Amino acid sequence: MDNTIKKTGKRKLSELDLISSNEGKKIAWQYFLNFTNPTNVSKEVKSDLWKNHQNNYNKKKSWTHSYVNTLTKLWLDKKPTFFINSRISQKRKGILNSIRKHPLDYYKFNLNPFFEMLDIDNIQLTQQQKNIISFIFDDEDVRKNMYLNYKDIGFTEAIIKYYIKMFYIPVLRHKGKEVDIFKRFKIKDADKVITDYLLEHIINNSPKGEIRYQTDLKFHITGDKRILTDKHPTDETIGNISFKAVSISKTKTALIHFKQTEMRYIYYKLYKKYYDIINDLNFKMLRAGKI
Repeated sequence: MDNTIKKTGKRKLSELDLISSNEGKKIAWQYFLNFTNPTNVSKEVKSDLWKNHQNNYNKKKSWTHSYVNTLTKLWLDKKPTFFINSRISQKRKGILNSIRKHPLDYYKFNLNPFFEMLDIDNIQLTQQQKNIISFIFDDEDVRKNMYLNYKDIGFTEAIIKYYIKMFYIPVLRHKGKEVDIFKRFKIKDADKVITDYLLEHIINNSPKGEIRYQTDLKFHITGDKRILTDKHPTDETIGNISFKAVSISKTKTALIHFKQTEMRYIYYKLYKKYYDIINDLNFKMLRAGKI
């Protein structure tokens, strides 16, 4: 690949390699967790340098580390890009304390790096299987839990470990024992949200495109015609299932974001409804994890 960084004495590291490299993985995890920008990433991964910069009042308050900038550009320019881009307007003080809006680009990793890693290993997912993986690992809480458990490795490898530990093994262990899997669930309440239509939406039409920085919401509750007037996330419940919701237009339904336990139940329902697809996906994920 053309866009690479040289590894001393050895081969060059590709954009994908850099996600799991010693310094690269720290930067990559910041972009995987949520929408952010090079300045905020520099503050997290180069905190000592950031503090030194803040103490130097001769410099501007905005500062980014050169290596963070380099990796950000490589991942953004990759074809297909490794990033989802969201432009956020922030208020800044101007001349005579006037307030003006200043647009800034924020980035978050999509799942193209993971799919590329599988392709290199000659593991091809179907589009429906990619939709399932995207549904699970686009979720902000899932990404945070991955970081807490696997931050010492790159997020591409962590996806495999997390999938096997949190979804494949629990469902395999309790296969056919629906009530035993999630005792804290009242199944009748869960099924008000996790409908067949929702399962079909996940497997056939995974959400794409930009997601607003202020929200961690992923897809529609289809059939729920309530329209929320507030554009900021609000807590909603259907039965004992809690989620966050936000209005996106006067004609579109609310978006939702599930908890980890409910995500597992959705996976279980997908497993029951689309057994062949999920079973083949499990085989491929085990192969990717060399299990």
